[in-house]
Amino acid sequence: MVLDHIKVTDSTLTSLTQHTQQLQNGALPVGSVEFVREAMRIASIPEPENLSYPNSAKAYLYRNIRQRKAGEVIGCVFVKPVTTKLFTGFVFDTMQDRHQYSEHDQAQFDAFMALDANEKVFISDPVQWLSEWRYYVVDDQIIGHARYDQNETENAPEPDINTVKSCIKDINLKHPYALDFGVISSGESALVEVNDAFAIGLYGRALQPKNYLAFLQARWTSLLDTKP
Repeated sequence: MVLDHIKVTDSTLTSLTQHTQQLQNGALPVGSVEFVREAMRIASIPEPENLSYPNSAKAYLYRNIRQRKAGEVIGCVFVKPVTTKLFTGFVFDTMQDRHQYSEHDQAQFDAFMALDANEKVFISDPVQWLSEWRYYVVDDQIIGHARYDQNETENAPEPDINTVKSCIKDINLKHPYALDFGVISSGESALVEVNDAFAIGLYGRALQPKNYLAFLQARWTSLLDTKP
């Protein structure tokens, strides 16, 4: 299939090895984190380190984020894996049974409970997000943004754009990425997390499809440059 002069080949995760030559020659994989992670393995690309909470962005977090072993997590805390996207993160409460979680959080709970007890995770005190937005960033410039939270309030506040731009400047990443920012109940514009662009989803109409593909391609090209 050809899409806007771009050849598109369908593949499942299990059939990716059939496209080894194309991937090693620079073909762009588009799909889930698991899908692109397998494509990186096939193409001999080392997976980049987790970007979630850069030291240079601590001033924008407005919460204390630290690491623990999965088997040592107690209390009521937000939990997120250190390994990129093993699960997306949720509020874990040791006093709460599985059936008391939402359907989404039950899947997160199951993924968390399946971790080895020594697997490192991020934890932080829960905060209330009034809104959450994703900003697509290339060369320190925002090329698109969209709200992605599930709150029903249409007039929820948008993050202060000057704060978002200041965070981008301080992070100073040299490759495409997505910056998730939101507004917390105390009114501050706070960093949710930083996401690598190697398998990033497109929210709303933040980018035109061709610009979204160019965004992904730019990151994949930079990853190819890291091959040993």
